[in-house]
Amino acid sequence: MFDRYNQKLHEWVEKHADSRHSRAWLGLLAFTDACCSPIPPDILLVPMLLIKNTRWLSVAVISAGWSVIGGMVGYGIGFFLFDTIGEWIITTYSLQEAFTTVGEMFNDHAFITTFIAAFTPIPYKVFTISGGFFGISFLMFMVASISGRFLRYFLMAFLLRKFGERVSLFISEKFNAATLFAVFIIVLILIFTQIFI
Repeated sequence: MFDRYNQKLHEWVEKHADSRHSRAWLGLLAFTDACCSPIPPDILLVPMLLIKNTRWLSVAVISAGWSVIGGMVGYGIGFFLFDTIGEWIITTYSLQEAFTTVGEMFNDHAFITTFIAAFTPIPYKVFTISGGFFGISFLMFMVASISGRFLRYFLMAFLLRKFGERVSLFISEKFNAATLFAVFIIVLILIFTQIFI
């Protein structure tokens, strides 16, 4: 079943990566990934950036911008509609345990938690919906989301445009691990400064 689904998804990406509506599809994927969908925009972003006439800067802005807007919707779902839509999303994707963990993380480090979620491959929708449900500052949520999402997609787009096929395998298989490692170092620095400074 999963092999068939992956094949269908692969065929869809091949069809739309170089189509006239590719940017619209990219924006839609980025938007829904941030609030309700399990499909990340990366699956379309990577092949789009390997096409020579693609403007990497505009593609990065579309990915990051629509993801931030989707994050705002996710926050709204958590704040206003958790008992209906929010709970359904969390249950559908079996994210109950993650949701509880995120709530605990928000208690002490809401900004860095949101930034980490926005920058790394951790399911962003869990954090956007949780942010609204647990009532963290919307302004802080937006600053962290914009910082993390734009940094993530600008970095991906720049690397793919600069190095093309040579870095595409790294982006597809190791970029997520690299971002997690970078965030791990940031967290260690923050903990160190809080203890010793």
